[in-house]
Order: sequence, then structure tokens, then C-alpha cells
Amino acid sequence: TQDPKAEDYTPLSPYTWCAGNPVRNVDLDGNDIFINGPTEDVAYQQLSLKFNDDNFHLLYGKYGDISYHVDNVVFLTQDQSRMVDIIDNKNICVNIYTVDGLETTDGHMMVGGAFCGNQYDSSSKTVNTYQQINPCFLAKVDQAYSTKGTMIFHEITESYEGGILALQYGVSIPMATKEDIINKDSYYSRAHNAAYPQHPLFEQYFIKGQWRYEYVNPRNVENIRWIVNKNNRITIIDSFK
Repeated sequence: TQDPKAEDYTPLSPYTWCAGNPVRNVDLDGNDIFINGPTEDVAYQQLSLKFNDDNFHLLYGKYGDISYHVDNVVFLTQDQSRMVDIIDNKNICVNIYTVDGLETTDGHMMVGGAFCGNQYDSSSKTVNTYQQINPCFLAKVDQAYSTKGTMIFHEITESYEGGILALQYGVSIPMATKEDIINKDSYYSRAHNAAYPQHPLFEQYFIKGQWRYEYVNPRNVENIRWIVNKNNRITIIDSFK
């Protein structure tokens, strides 16, 4: 992401604070993204590392609500602007629940994050979206790629994009199934593809003393692991027996 430069905004004086707005741009309620759960602090840390700078700060409320403080909207990066749009959208409330493990709270397998669908309210034309994530897992992936907060931002934007589809079609979208994942036209796939790009992650299976990328008989799989393969250097993120 390229930071905006003064020469891109020649109509504005470099001494014009907040694009001529004498009041600082602050989201006062921050009620459109909530992050809660046992590992919420890891999620907050990752988001702060990705977004916070001298001009922009994310703020975390006691109920997990996220708001922001910005000195000058002109100098927001593209990623910061996208985060602001998500927070400021009063029709979509993104709810993120953090876990520490490879399963959702209802026992579904989860590799980093799970699209848990959303609930559309036809009377108010609003949507509550639901996503579960493992911030520790996602942070390890970012660390392997020398980035910060990329994977968590993908999960937030995926949930948000699902909310946009719910508003567009006036429907509630259920939790993603295996069929939804392989169907490129499913609500989940469309939300996933519209979300902030995530880093590649590979799944390997331990069969007869070797790690393989494919298997024929699931009964022969002794272990599963998820890796990052960057510049022929393998980083093991997690494993599941």
C-alpha cells in the first residue's frame, strides 16, 4: 500500500489540518466491529501493529468494540481507509470471536478462521456477521511472511463482505460448509475472494513416514500439519493428530 503524498492533493494546503475540518475525525461509538474471546488481546495487538501510526490509531473498548482516532483523513493508507469504512458502516456489525485452537466453539475444524455466517434483519436493513478466528495461528503465518495483521484483516473483511452480500440479497447467510468452499459461486466463496488477500498456507499429511500434499485413503493419514513454504524454507504453523 502506498501512502498518499502531498503532491497528490494539490487543492489542499499542506497546513490544512483534517482537510479543513476543525474537529478531529473520531468514531465516537465504535459499535460496528467487536472482537472478543480468550485470545482477543493477540488480535488487538496484531491489528495495532498493522494499522497504527502517527496519524491513525485503533481504539479498543471494554466490550471489545473497536473505534478509531485519525488526525488527517487525507493521509490514510488504503488499508486504513478500508478499516474505517467497515467501522463506519452502520448497517453491518462485524462480530469476531477469538479461540485458541483448531476448532470453533461448536466443534467444527478451523484452520486460522471460520466463516460463521450472518443474520439479516429485514425491518432495520442491518446485518450482524459472525467469524471465529485463532489469532495466535494467524500471527504465526504473518510472522513467517514478515508481515503484521494481514491474516486477521482478511478474516474481518471476509465477514464484512459476507454482510454486504446479505444486505444486497436481503438474506441471512449460514456458516460455510465444505460444499460452499469448493463452490466458487457460493456466498462464502464470493466473500472470501472479495476480502483482503491472505498469505498462502499449505496442508500436509503424514503417511507411512512421509509428509505429502495429497492422500487417497484418509485412514492412512497419521497426522496433519499446516506450513508456510517461503523461498524453499518450511515454517510449521501448527499440527493436528
